[in-house]
Amino acid sequence: MSPPQLVIYGAGGHGHVVADAARAEWTILGFLDDDAAHCSADTSDGPQVFPTHHVRAEPGRWREHHFALGVGDNGLREECYRLLKALGLRLVTIVHPSAIVSPSAQLGEGCVVLPRAVVNAGAQVGEGVIINSGAIIEHDCRVERFAHISPGVVLGGGASVGERAHVGLSACVLPKVHVGADARVGAGAVVVTPVLERLTVVGVPARPLVRHAPQPQRIS
Repeated sequence: MSPPQLVIYGAGGHGHVVADAARAEWTILGFLDDDAAHCSADTSDGPQVFPTHHVRAEPGRWREHHFALGVGDNGLREECYRLLKALGLRLVTIVHPSAIVSPSAQLGEGCVVLPRAVVNAGAQVGEGVIINSGAIIEHDCRVERFAHISPGVVLGGGASVGERAHVGLSACVLPKVHVGADARVGAGAVVVTPVLERLTVVGVPARPLVRHAPQPQRIS
């Protein structure tokens, strides 16, 4: 029996990384994307790219398939999640075969755990989260909905990351330290004190750079 079919929302670079992670368990039917560059690409030797209006117009025809989130931008990924849920479509969680996830960890619907990432005992990962390649989520961490934990990040035991926050490449968050919702942690930063919502921090130790407006929500 062939593996079940999967459609990935997002045909850019991150979407293809998610496709690679999924291939051990799924047949990739295609991608959803409205970017003209992706839709016009030659797909004769690979999965098709479908514009999203195909799904919006006739969601019933797509309910036999499963969907994964392949969008890197946190706010846009949340919109995609909400759209798929509103249409009654089935979202799955993707875990690369080389990733290590503790049996006592919790992974939310629509999240992805990429190659050689580690999610340790008691960790809680929310819906639509990206745990990128080689990231380490230590015991009892909490990563809330639609956050992005970049490649090489280390979250110390009991650390927490708020909704839509982005922790940059190879950054470290010390144990029990909180990164607020919509915050951004620069690449290589070491976070030793709590980070406020919508704040950008950089450096060692991490220091504030700028506070930005919350991301608008466009799809209910």
